[in-house]
Amino acid sequence: MPLTRGEMLAAARQLRDDPLLARLSPRAIRAAVKAFWRAGWTNNDLRHALAHQPTLNGPSRPVERCPASQVRWPSGWLRHRLAPWTGPRGPLTSPHLDARQRATLAARHGRAAAQRLPYGHTQLPPTALRVDDQQPALARTTLACNQARDRHALLTGLVPDHDTAGAATRESARAQITALLQARRSRRVSSAGASC
Repeated sequence: MPLTRGEMLAAARQLRDDPLLARLSPRAIRAAVKAFWRAGWTNNDLRHALAHQPTLNGPSRPVERCPASQVRWPSGWLRHRLAPWTGPRGPLTSPHLDARQRATLAARHGRAAAQRLPYGHTQLPPTALRVDDQQPALARTTLACNQARDRHALLTGLVPDHDTAGAATRESARAQITALLQARRSRRVSSAGASC
């Protein structure tokens, strides 16, 4: 995180690897993001902010980006993208600090609780830990769908029942698929020859 004007200018030059920011001068980028750097943000946090928006009831969510060739005013686009990340007292908590707080909360209360933590907050409100009537039904439906998909995959042989991460397993699956394809091709050729 840059502190001096020179460090900020160097960091602004690094941000120009983004096609839209490449159209701005390093000084213009520095002027637009100086407050974020002073609030403890890094360049990776800024890159994250350009592709995401904070939410009130969970982690930041990805947003669509306009192609660089269609943006007329890159400085206005940069201000627009960073506006949701600014609160009444300046920039919100940086994305890397929010991720660290979510990881700590997930270790204490579980991943589902961490997903309900409002962006930038450190404490989960008690209401977020309550389970409403729809959540158990939704969880049961999701589990049933996942189990049905996995059972179908195992019965049809599309997914092997063992670890697919190993190289030997991948080679074995590839050999099986190749043998199946060759058997089908040979049946087609033999049936085509018999009909002639």
